[in-house]
Amino acid sequence: MNNDAVGELLNAVGALAEMSLNFYRALLNAGATKEEAFVLLQSFISATIHGSKEKSDED
Repeated sequence: MNNDAVGELLNAVGALAEMSLNFYRALLNAGATKEEAFVLLQSFISATIHGSKEKSDED
């Protein structure tokens, strides 16, 4: 992996971390418990990384 690829990976991980924190805080502000927010956050991160299991028109 070259330095550009490492930099892009770090930027992607940082962006995911920032989006996750914002999502978690929004869930808490909307009235979710910490446990509920954590489960939803896990699903959010999983969906972000793995995407949809359904085939899209692009396939």
